[in-house]
Amino acid sequence: MRKTPYATVLSMLISFAVASVAPAQTLADPSVEWRVGIAAFTGERLRRENGYLLSSIPLLIRDVLSGLDHHYLDEGERAARARRVVDSRVREARKRLGELYVTYDRLFLTDAGAQRAATAQRIDEARKALDDLAVTSPEAVAVPASKAVVFVDAPEGMLLAEVRTDPRNRAGIERLDLLIYGSVEQVDEYLFVELLVYDAARERLDRYTTAGSRETISERVEELGTTLISTVYGREWGGIDIRAAEESSRLRLDGDYLGTGSKRVRVVAAGPHTLMVRTPGFEDAAYEFEVRSGETRSVAANPGRRIESLVEIESTPSGATTYVGSVHRGTTPLTTQPPLEQTQLKLIRSGYNDYQLPIGPRETFLAPIELVPDTVDEQNLIRSRRSRFYRSLGMFALSVPLPMFLLDVTNELTSAYNRSVSGISSVDTLNVLWERRHAALSGYVGGMFLAGALFINLIVDLLEYIDVVGLSTG
Repeated sequence: MRKTPYATVLSMLISFAVASVAPAQTLADPSVEWRVGIAAFTGERLRRENGYLLSSIPLLIRDVLSGLDHHYLDEGERAARARRVVDSRVREARKRLGELYVTYDRLFLTDAGAQRAATAQRIDEARKALDDLAVTSPEAVAVPASKAVVFVDAPEGMLLAEVRTDPRNRAGIERLDLLIYGSVEQVDEYLFVELLVYDAARERLDRYTTAGSRETISERVEELGTTLISTVYGREWGGIDIRAAEESSRLRLDGDYLGTGSKRVRVVAAGPHTLMVRTPGFEDAAYEFEVRSGETRSVAANPGRRIESLVEIESTPSGATTYVGSVHRGTTPLTTQPPLEQTQLKLIRSGYNDYQLPIGPRETFLAPIELVPDTVDEQNLIRSRRSRFYRSLGMFALSVPLPMFLLDVTNELTSAYNRSVSGISSVDTLNVLWERRHAALSGYVGGMFLAGALFINLIVDLLEYIDVVGLSTG
């Protein structure tokens, strides 16, 4: 049944309405890394003995920055990256549309009508996608708040080749978010360092300079590298010097585990922080403080109040080795501190089954633990060891006659060979006797080796059997 003109018009109106309210393309920054490249420096009027500075200075800067593992994007950088994502997609859409036009023109003078119609449809779709991108706001692009910092190495080392052209080209080739390069110039005994930092997202080039003698230039460059921490980190920053009163204290800074004992955190975001201190035998302690930009804040990580509660552990029989979690606490009976968190109490004693039960930080009393003797399979174990011993004895007994028989055969063949030599037998006869003697002797040596191995196995099984019987009677 054919559609009426009214139905056709209605279908077109509905399609247009759906297309007009369809959401714009969802765009996102595809990169999950923030790539930093540090290039070797160029030199001007450098003396030969100072040529090493062209690599040592950028390597020193990299060493200063190497502890930074994340870059936090501010609003300006996120907006710049969003614009780059949109621009990149627009360029890709224009390139695709141009390729489709070329394909359509090639098909225009051919008989491939179906292909030409399909290409025309793809052209319409590509133009629609390009129109959508043209009205896409950078604010609609999803850009992460932070990215993992990755230092890009050259194939032959950690430093990229010297930058002597437009840094935008080098950053584009290496897919860098930040390009650090510079130069060293020598004037008499002084060294002048120019440090250039190109931010690809903002398309901004920052310039830093310092100077010093050969003896002091490393210290000056290290100070210069410290000023770049804010650029790589993406935030104002400071440091924290944590002094723990107890080396067993476990530290968490803003929920992230730092380790035990005193710690120094070189770079943290400026602003408020919380330090949690957990020490065995003490209550947890929390410290809130603020780190100002450029300062290293000292924090005393003292434990909380001492926990006076103890837990008594007894067993029948006594003398069981006791573990709380993976920590050995002694042998029963004993009095010890409860664990900091829920874990397992384990008692081990020879001749008894291992005993386990949960134990928590609030535990103060445990009922005496009755250990169960490990005698359920004792008789089976004795029978098993006895049977294994008898098998070993039987195999050894069977292995002894064979080498004895082969030894007699060897002696007989040796005597026959000697008689044949005295009787001046033929060479063929002598060769046959010698080969048979050699085969019998080889069999005798192999048989003795096998019997010796079976005898050693017999002794081992006998000792194990005696040991099991001794434990049973003991």
